Amino acid sequence: NLRRQRQMCIRDRTGIAQKGLRRAQIEAIRVASDLRGKGIGKMLMDDAEDRARSAGARLLQLTTNRERDRTHAFYRRQGYVDTHLGFKKPL
Repeated sequence: NLRRQRQMCIRDRTGIAQKGLRRAQIEAIRVASDLRGKGIGKMLMDDAEDRARSAGARLLQLTTNRERDRTHAFYRRQGYVDTHLGFKKPL
């Protein structure tokens, strides 16, 4: 029983940052705790990268909770670099 959630949207960026290149944003990717360590996360990330490339994106970005150290290590092993700091405000 593979339980997963994956959403990705492709965004056109025409701003100065990254010279207006096309970016893909992963909105949510989760693997159930009992299924972690089985390569499912890597398969999902590989699929997201393939889909982003096919859509013409040249950069794939995502956000993650600051406290998820193991998740951060996973993303780094996949070649991702932490570059930004985000802010939220409850309404």
